[in-house]
This record gives sequence, structure tokens and C-alpha cells, in this order.
Amino acid sequence: MVELTKKVKQEMRDNEIKDLASKALNKASEPCTTPDCAQPRAVPDIQEKIGSIAAKVPTLDALEHKLDLMNDLHPELKSLVRDLNDITNFEDMTEARKGGEVIKKALEKQS
Repeated sequence: MVELTKKVKQEMRDNEIKDLASKALNKASEPCTTPDCAQPRAVPDIQEKIGSIAAKVPTLDALEHKLDLMNDLHPELKSLVRDLNDITNFEDMTEARKGGEVIKKALEKQS
């Protein structure tokens, strides 16, 4: 019974999000018929709307938190990749291999 209630609540949240998205699409697709709509308008601040939706859908809040964590880690990851590339640079390995062969031959001649 509890799971059924959770499913119903989740379905209601999903339907509300679908309705909001549908309204936004319908509003955006309406033709411009007045001189006012032909002029550029300021972009509305949607942070409040996103916050209210995130409160209703915990998954959105969790995703936003993970995105913040990834954005915080991004510079660290770049420097880590740079360090790994420096450490694993094998451009001079062929010269080292040739030098190793010369040393091996010299040691074999001594024996």
C-alpha cells in the first residue's frame, strides 16, 4: 500500500512536470502578433521554479548536487590528467631500450 502511494505521488509529480514543459513549449511556439513581443525581453530568473521542482523531485536535487561536485572537481581532474601524461611519457623509451641493449652486449662480452 505504501509503495502504491509512492508510485501515485511520483506519477503526480511527473505529470506536473510534463504539464509545465508542455505549457512552456506552447508559449514558445505562439506566433508574435503584437509589437511588444517583437522586442527582445529579459530572460526570466528560473532558479525559483527549478528549486520548487527540485523540492518535489528529489532526483533533480541530487543531480544538481552531483553537477556541483563535478564542477568543483574539474580543475583538479585537469591537473591530474596533465600529471599522468607527464609521468607516462614514453617518447625517450626507444633510446633507453637501445642503451639497454648496448649495456647487455657489453656485459655479455665481459662474462
